[in-house]
Amino acid sequence: MAEKKVLLRNFTQNIDTLELGAGIPEEKLVQAHGGFNSAHCLKCKKKHDPENVRKVLFQDEIPRCDCGGLIKPDIVFFGEGLPQRFHELSKKDFPKCDLLIIAGTSLTVHPFAGLIEDVTNDTIRILFNREPAGVGNEAVNISERALQNIKKAAQQGDFQAIMLWSMLQGKAKGLRIGRKDNTRDIFVKGDCDPAFEEFAKLLGWEEDLKKIIAEVKAKHTSEERKKQTPRPTKSSPEPERKKTELSSKEPEKKKTELSS
Repeated sequence: MAEKKVLLRNFTQNIDTLELGAGIPEEKLVQAHGGFNSAHCLKCKKKHDPENVRKVLFQDEIPRCDCGGLIKPDIVFFGEGLPQRFHELSKKDFPKCDLLIIAGTSLTVHPFAGLIEDVTNDTIRILFNREPAGVGNEAVNISERALQNIKKAAQQGDFQAIMLWSMLQGKAKGLRIGRKDNTRDIFVKGDCDPAFEEFAKLLGWEEDLKKIIAEVKAKHTSEERKKQTPRPTKSSPEPERKKTELSSKEPEKKKTELSS
């Protein structure tokens, strides 16, 4: 979609930078929960190579800066605020959106889940997922008893219950999948990969998608081979041996010129 110039923005909760690996331009991507593609020291704020930080973490070690401070990948931990880029672009982009594609998510983590309500009332919303998600209480037929339990848990300070109660009672009514008054929400059930392959086929982009997939796979394979190639190790130089030249030449004889 980015190559076709129809992608306004890709908002993601992923922190593994898969979207960048798939070729989505960085300016078109909003990593709502941060990502492993950058890291910095919590003490002196110095930036560090994220690949080196990743290697240390996967060795079950703690990455530290030269100043002694902890080095943290720029991912959002529970309770931390989302990046400013998320807030700025979500306000700017969603009112402009005329087609919202939602894929592979439970739509339970807020404020990200609430983004589906930030588009206009006539924006088409398509959910690609194994099961319905983000539907309002009417669509899932939540009982009054369940609502009261959610309310009670929210009053007791349960964070997820607070978010859920806020969604149910506020403007967020969720996707209208399964409702009689649904005029814009579409649910495509199943795994995302085959669903998007069919979607691309319907749009006439099937060959383009196959080309992109092949290019990404080739790039990934090449990078994996580079990682697996053993680096040459430095060996101690052998002691220099005295060189002896042996020659079978006879001693040069004096030349005599004879002339007549």
